[in-house]
Amino acid sequence: DPNGAPLWADQVAVFDTGTIPMGLYFSLQSDSSGGALLAWTSAVGFELSCQVQHQSPGGIELFPHNGLNAFPGSENWHVFPTLNHDPATGETWLFVRSQNIGQSNWGLSGQKLALDGSYLWGVSGKELLPVDGTWKSRPRSVLIPDLGAMVFQLTGSDFSPDEDILIGALVNADGDFVWPGETVIMSSTLSDKRKLWAITSNDGVAKAIWEDGRNDMGDIFGQNLNPDGTLGQPSSPVVDLPASSVITM
Repeated sequence: DPNGAPLWADQVAVFDTGTIPMGLYFSLQSDSSGGALLAWTSAVGFELSCQVQHQSPGGIELFPHNGLNAFPGSENWHVFPTLNHDPATGETWLFVRSQNIGQSNWGLSGQKLALDGSYLWGVSGKELLPVDGTWKSRPRSVLIPDLGAMVFQLTGSDFSPDEDILIGALVNADGDFVWPGETVIMSSTLSDKRKLWAITSNDGVAKAIWEDGRNDMGDIFGQNLNPDGTLGQPSSPVVDLPASSVITM
């Protein structure tokens, strides 16, 4: 509570079967009703999967214990989830790096879950970028009300970390790309890029921020991406976003 006292009688074990691999982070976001959505990578045997849990304000698990597998019909591994919850619809947008079992090919996949955990993009989700030999980083995503979700990813050569670029895309409610070219190059300078984050501002523009080693050991760079796929400042005024759509992880 506001004074720091616990509201639950005891902690809740969200995941206690299998392991969480080292270095694979989770994504957490409020459901705007006192509860939270959580996504993480789990390892059971030799399978890496993306699990999702919806926790009620009272600590009750609304999805199956140990999480709901977001891509049960896919043969690929799914790691580094980023999620966005839409309080207006109760739906959760989820994007992950997909990869082969040998971890030598990488792609981008997405899934949308209904409030009850139903798979709105099918049990295999949507393959947005193919699993191939082009290295791809963990994704980041933000919601754009009434349009869909923007997703961002660093991509380049796994054998030369100084050759990364940054791409972004807008995905609609059906899991399809919106812009004619599908993805937009947001930073074409080949350099060592890492630690990507993304937010939406109250002017409706998505902003990506990352660490960039193009000049020295590392500076902070950023780029705006507008809902029409253009970069920089928007050419026309946009509608203010509700405060609940601003923060992402």
